Amino acid sequence: MKITKGTDKNYSKVKVLRNNNECLFKGIAIECSIKGKHKTENNHLIQQASYLERIAYKDNVMIFDFENRDYIKNGGKLVRRNLKKANTFRVLCGSHDKYLFDEIENGNKFDENNYKQLFQFALRAYIFYFSEQEIKSKFDNIFTKVKKIDDFYFHTAEKKRLEKYKRAVLEEKWDSVETKIIRIRSKVEFISCYAGIPHIGFILPFRIQTGMISLNIFPVEDDTIILLSYLKDDVGLSTAPRFCEKLVKLSQKNEKRFLKYINKLIIALDHNISINPMYWEQLTDREKKDFYEMAHIFPNCKSYKDYYIGHIKLKYKNSSINLFST
Repeated sequence: MKITKGTDKNYSKVKVLRNNNECLFKGIAIECSIKGKHKTENNHLIQQASYLERIAYKDNVMIFDFENRDYIKNGGKLVRRNLKKANTFRVLCGSHDKYLFDEIENGNKFDENNYKQLFQFALRAYIFYFSEQEIKSKFDNIFTKVKKIDDFYFHTAEKKRLEKYKRAVLEEKWDSVETKIIRIRSKVEFISCYAGIPHIGFILPFRIQTGMISLNIFPVEDDTIILLSYLKDDVGLSTAPRFCEKLVKLSQKNEKRFLKYINKLIIALDHNISINPMYWEQLTDREKKDFYEMAHIFPNCKSYKDYYIGHIKLKYKNSSINLFST
C-alpha cells in the first residue's frame, strides 16, 4: 500500500494532535505533571510489567501500530514492537496515569473481588477509546458520510460518559461500573483492551446496541480472564447489561460458541490487540490470512452500506483462526 499525500498529512496531523494533547483528566483529583514541552506522556494501553510481559517474546509483541505511517506501508499488517513502545499514546500526564491505575500496575495481581481494580480495567479501555475518537473528530476528510453521525454522537454521548467516569473517580465510587467475569481454563497468547459498542449479533449479522462496554482479555497463570464492564448509570437507554448477561449465559451453556463469537469480535474490532510473536509465527498461512481478512473488514468501510455488508461477511466467515486455541 502506498502513502498518498493526503494520508501523509493525516499522519502528521495525528502526531501534532497527540503531542499537543492536554491530560484527559486535567483538574481531576490531583495536579497534572508536565514533562518537558509535553502535557502528556506516552501511556501504555496495556500495562507493560503487569500484563504485556506475559505474552512477550524477547521483550517484543505483535501489534498493528495503526497511528504509525508504517501501518500503511506494511499493508495494515502486524509488526513487532518492543514492550516499551507497544500501543503507547499520549492521553494522560504521568501523575494521572499512575494515580488512575495504581491497582492494575506495579505488579498487583488480578483480584476479582477488588472493585477498584475492576473499575480501573474498564476506565483504561474507555479513556483510550475516547482519546482516539477525539482525535478522529479533528478530521474532515475521512469517511465524511459516516463521520457526521459519529461526530454528533461523540460530542454528546461520549463526553457525557467521560464525565460520569470522572465523577466516579472523584467520589471513589468504584461500584459505579458493573463487571462480569468469565474465566476460561486455558491460557491465551494475546491481550485485548477494547471499548466500544459492538453491533455484532449472536444470531443475525447485525444487532442494534446502544451500550458502551469495556472488554479486557488477558492470561492469568494457566487461565484466561475475560472482563465485560459497563457503567451502571450509562448515557441514555443502555443495552449493555442485557448484552453482557447474554454473553455470560452463553459462556456457561456453550463455551465453544461463546469463544467463537468473542474471537471474531476481538479480531474485527480491536485494532490495539497485542499478540505473542512466537504464537503468531506458529500460525499457518491460512490462519494469518483469515485473521487479516476479519481485521480489515471495518477499517476499509467508507459508508454505512459497507459497514452493514461487513457485518454479514463477518457473521458467515468460516474462519480457521482461533485465538483461544493455543
